[in-house]
Amino acid sequence: MRILFSSDLHALMPAYRVFAKALAEGPYDAGVLAGDLLDDIRLPDEFLMAELGVHPDELLEDLAGAEDERPWETAARGFAAINLRGLKVLEARFRGVLASARKPVILVPGNHDASDWADGEGISNVHGRRLDLGLWNFVGYRWTSDHRTEEGMASELGALAPLVDRRSVLLTHNPCFGILDGESGHSIGSRALRALVIERRPSWHLFGHVHRAYGRRGRSVNGAYPRARAFFDIDLGRGKIEMVAADTDYPNPRWA
Repeated sequence: MRILFSSDLHALMPAYRVFAKALAEGPYDAGVLAGDLLDDIRLPDEFLMAELGVHPDELLEDLAGAEDERPWETAARGFAAINLRGLKVLEARFRGVLASARKPVILVPGNHDASDWADGEGISNVHGRRLDLGLWNFVGYRWTSDHRTEEGMASELGALAPLVDRRSVLLTHNPCFGILDGESGHSIGSRALRALVIERRPSWHLFGHVHRAYGRRGRSVNGAYPRARAFFDIDLGRGKIEMVAADTDYPNPRWA
């Protein structure tokens, strides 16, 4: 099985388009993305409001607070609701681009992803579950230390462990501690995740999150796009990896 892998596209429409084109035209059975598909904030502008089919005044409904809320709580909740509406429209745009490849896309969200990325249109979100695909299976986990303690991650990964075997591609957003996880001279990967990999020995571990640490170490691959400016062509059975040049301009806005 041959896959096209990347991570941390961070709402870069040119990168999505190049990824979908390479996936469609290349000898790949599936595309794989390891999170941070969008960014945290995308408030609806006039164009997104047109896609949402709402008048700006209607967004004020999201700012209505409960009687027992403090003003800042009402504002924060309203901001989050409006932002999520914008992110869902943005997600739909990128889903359409990925669907244009007409090949399966397997993904997990990352710490910057607030919208659902639910299954559909050829997309499978494998967070917390296993997807069998031919001789291989994909097991996913999205959380990082931004959302979970090591103890919390250990508990959740322990529940996931029985799904992982020697034919697994473990797809996470976070790296393992000490493996392609260097940030400002420190390892920021997860010890709980490393324990899972040592115990269950998946055939591959694909991830992102730490942009500057992109690359390969054995069968661990950090596919972070912003520094790599390339995708990874991976032949799962042969253990062969090549980098596929995918350099793009960063237009403003990025999601145009």
